Amino acid sequence: ILGNSSYVVIDSCSVSDVGGDGISTGESTIHILINNTIVDSVGFYFLQQPAGIRVQGSDNITVQHNEVAHVPYGGILVGWQRGFSADRHPDTNPVFVIRYNHVHDHGMGILSDYGGIYISAKVNCWQPPITYSCNMATLVY
Repeated sequence: ILGNSSYVVIDSCSVSDVGGDGISTGESTIHILINNTIVDSVGFYFLQQPAGIRVQGSDNITVQHNEVAHVPYGGILVGWQRGFSADRHPDTNPVFVIRYNHVHDHGMGILSDYGGIYISAKVNCWQPPITYSCNMATLVY
């Protein structure tokens, strides 16, 4: 998904055998839904912190009910950008909603410093306004 996209729905899809990120959004994206999608065996060619699903954006980015597997770094990477407004609150006005995802078989002994769901703001260590719940990360190696 390109950086200035809006109102995009990825629903009930399968993404596999991709050299880099499976699904990726840019910093200027708004109103994105990634739902009920399987991302498997991605990121083995470009080993610079590849993600099954990498989301950036400025408003209403939802990642839910997905399965992410066999990724050498992060299953779902959230944030990794600058420019969040300090008046956003994760409970009442989140930029990101990450829920009901299953990440498994990630890390794979290839890269270090990885996570099932990896949240970062990239600049000044300020966490983005995010709501996350009912996610599961298993079989990390």
